[in-house]
Amino acid sequence: TKLYDTNGDIQLITMGKDKKEGGEGKNADFNILNEDEYPSDFRRK
Repeated sequence: TKLYDTNGDIQLITMGKDKKEGGEGKNADFNILNEDEYPSDFRRK
């Protein structure tokens, strides 16, 4: 997980299921503080 500040916004980025940078689907990096960025496999139904 990475914590950093971009344009004054705090983001908490997870590396996805594979724990590697980059990727698609469940392996995609995303900001866990913004549900709109979640890969579809992790979104609430």
